[in-house]
Amino acid sequence: MLIVAVHSSAELYGSDRSFLAICLAGVNAGHRVIAFLPEEGPLADRLRLQGVDVRVTDIAVLRRTSIRTVAGWRGLWRGMLRSVSIARELRRQPASQQTVIVSNTSAVISGRLIAARSRTPHVQIVREIYASSLERKLFGMLLRRSTAVICVSEAVRDQFESADGWHTRVEVVSTPGPSLLIPM
Repeated sequence: MLIVAVHSSAELYGSDRSFLAICLAGVNAGHRVIAFLPEEGPLADRLRLQGVDVRVTDIAVLRRTSIRTVAGWRGLWRGMLRSVSIARELRRQPASQQTVIVSNTSAVISGRLIAARSRTPHVQIVREIYASSLERKLFGMLLRRSTAVICVSEAVRDQFESADGWHTRVEVVSTPGPSLLIPM
């Protein structure tokens, strides 16, 4: 299996360490793992040491700061365009190779774009609790399109309650591992 994992930073904070653990679990289970990161950093170094194919490129990340400036919008647009080209690369993979896309935070929209354009299953890991109902609705709409959604706590999951009840199919796992990366 090919696991394409997308993350929004290359530091070693909490979500970065979780991303590292997910990628390493995939490698240890015998899967090929490609990690897309927006920059070089300690996370990229550690991933490479463990045999993960790290690619530093533009990543579309939806943040409050990215939509406040022209430069932020340009960066978001570059990340979206790069996502389309990554999807083209994935479509050229052998049809026999099962592939899954993993986005490590809900702000990473590149993973969803790559999955949609390459017709590949998408696993979304959600770590954030959003402050406004508008943010919850926006991200809730985006999450519905994922093959699987993994929230790191009940509180994270419960913020997405909706009339159609889609949030009830969300898994709550405090430490996502490689077995959860294979959508059913």
